[in-house]
Amino acid sequence: MKRRGDKTVHEMSSALWRKHVQMFDEIVKTHKNHEGVFVDGGCGSEQFLHRYADDFRCCIGIDFRLDGYQRNSDKICYISGDLEYIPLKDNSVDVFLTNFVLEHIKKPERFFEEVGRVMKPSSVFVSWTPNGHSPAGTFLRLLPVSLTRVLKRLYMKKADFCPTYYRANCVSKLGRMLNRVGFFRTNLQMVDGVFYLSKSRVVRWLHTMYVRISNHGWLRYSKDIIFTVYEKPENYRSSSSMCGRRPSHFQ
Repeated sequence: MKRRGDKTVHEMSSALWRKHVQMFDEIVKTHKNHEGVFVDGGCGSEQFLHRYADDFRCCIGIDFRLDGYQRNSDKICYISGDLEYIPLKDNSVDVFLTNFVLEHIKKPERFFEEVGRVMKPSSVFVSWTPNGHSPAGTFLRLLPVSLTRVLKRLYMKKADFCPTYYRANCVSKLGRMLNRVGFFRTNLQMVDGVFYLSKSRVVRWLHTMYVRISNHGWLRYSKDIIFTVYEKPENYRSSSSMCGRRPSHFQ
């Protein structure tokens, strides 16, 4: 029997998801451009493409798991591609969003170089990603991939078995990599997440205690999720040319 105040994992996940979408909405709607381009890098279930389709000329989903290149509608496009070689032309994107994707990128420096290349001046990069320095993130980073897959099968309805590297999943690394390609941070929020092992009452209790502690001082940087927004300056000009790019769509 559920005690008063004892929320289920589903209830906590639903509340986090509502907050998650609201935070994306506040940024994306602010930068909407009916003549512009929105990209969801690692689009997966494509929910954000449809959510923002009316706010941009074109919404593009890029994911290596897509079969080929297909256009589902006049405004929503899908590209099967590698985020380390983004198949779009220079200075073409207004808003670039990643949602639980950065932890799967093997070469984040290369990815951010590509982000810097394809994004227009005054464009924004928006990311929601697990914090590799949180207790949950540290635990998952140290687990062997095979064991991580088993745990996800047990505790997640729709398990994502993409390899995880956590090579850009802390505030300082993320900042350095994006600063290097000319972006500056305009928003940073550390968010309490729902650790997927929290079906265990003991783990849930420990996690709840840590959430309370992490509201103080520098410990806030060890919360579960990093929500961040970076902007490309209006007068930014790249001093180096990118070599070896793949052919671009929408030329």
